[in-house]
Amino acid sequence: MTITPDQLLSLSVAEIMARWPQSVSVFLSRRLDCVGCSMAPFETLAEVIEIYHLPQEVFLNELLSLVRSSSYLEN
Repeated sequence: MTITPDQLLSLSVAEIMARWPQSVSVFLSRRLDCVGCSMAPFETLAEVIEIYHLPQEVFLNELLSLVRSSSYLEN
């Protein structure tokens, strides 16, 4: 199953990192405080993009590429 951009945007940051542990590197490379943050279970990726003023398309494509490649490897 391929995840859509809207589906990824609606997931909490904690869920993203739990389902795709390699996504942690994407958050860390942008110096985001999401890893280990107490709000990670409650904030969606869309909210984090807004809070940190990230370029949505660029950040989302980076995560989607990683998520989709890992999903391919798992199948």
